[in-house]
Amino acid sequence: MTVIWFNDDDGDHSVTTTASNETYTSPESFDSGPVLTDGRFFHTHLR
Repeated sequence: MTVIWFNDDDGDHSVTTTASNETYTSPESFDSGPVLTDGRFFHTHLR
C-alpha cells in the first residue's frame, strides 16, 4: 500500500515515524525530510 502526504500549508513539514514508543511498535521507520509548500511525500508500506 502506498500512502501520499500532501503539504498545502504555507510552511515546511515532515513525515516521520520511529521504530517504537511506550505503546506502539512500528513495523518500519521512515523520514521524509522537509516537505515544502505544495510538496508531496510518497511511502510504500512493505508490511
